[in-house]
Amino acid sequence: MPFTTHEGFGLGECVRDANVKSGLAIYGSNAADSRDAVEKWIKESLE
Repeated sequence: MPFTTHEGFGLGECVRDANVKSGLAIYGSNAADSRDAVEKWIKESLE
């Protein structure tokens, strides 16, 4: 999710220039057992 500060130009070119990766959604009831999924998601996001 792009975040920026500006002096009147809004998002400017940051959305075009951003390398936004896919997010990860985990059900709250599965959070305690999500370590492997989170680690896999991080690894794939860094590729």
